[in-house]
Amino acid sequence: MKKITAITIGLLAALCFGGSYAIASPGISLDQTGYTGYIGTVFQVEVWLDADDLTDFELLSFGFDVLVEDESVYHYAGYTLGSDFEYLGFYQEDYVGGMAFPSVTDDEVLLAILYFTIVGEGSCDLDISAEYDGSMYGLFYLMTDTFEEAGYSLSSSVALGSAVPVPGAVWMMGAGLVALAGIRRRNT
Repeated sequence: MKKITAITIGLLAALCFGGSYAIASPGISLDQTGYTGYIGTVFQVEVWLDADDLTDFELLSFGFDVLVEDESVYHYAGYTLGSDFEYLGFYQEDYVGGMAFPSVTDDEVLLAILYFTIVGEGSCDLDISAEYDGSMYGLFYLMTDTFEEAGYSLSSSVALGSAVPVPGAVWMMGAGLVALAGIRRRNT
């Protein structure tokens, strides 16, 4: 009877006090690709997770908000998930989230690719952030051997390059070529 009581008390203590704890900080990096700086073009930002210190953990899901400092310069146009993830089915305009089954244990993981359209002149910052809440926001991990929950809040930012209109020199060169073609056609 004492053994059953001790096991029951131990399980209750583990459930009440050991269910969730802080883990080593994984790094989040934002990498711009396809950026030209011209108004009207679309570029992407890859969101990478660097989890070198999390060898005993499996990533099950993630979620974060996309915050663009100035929507008159860059318009957030959506995202696609990394190949290891499926959509959570939770829709909110600036929310990005995915789940993995089976879980992800790689050190470097592409979480998502964010797409932006350059809509005006200027520059601004891009921020992603999530306060870990145990369900939809942050990085949700399970320990490989004990199946205990572990989570981490995430945030990262990057300065997006300056958006500029198509240079006047390009317009002048195009007009000059059209004029030369017109003169050549007239002479023949």
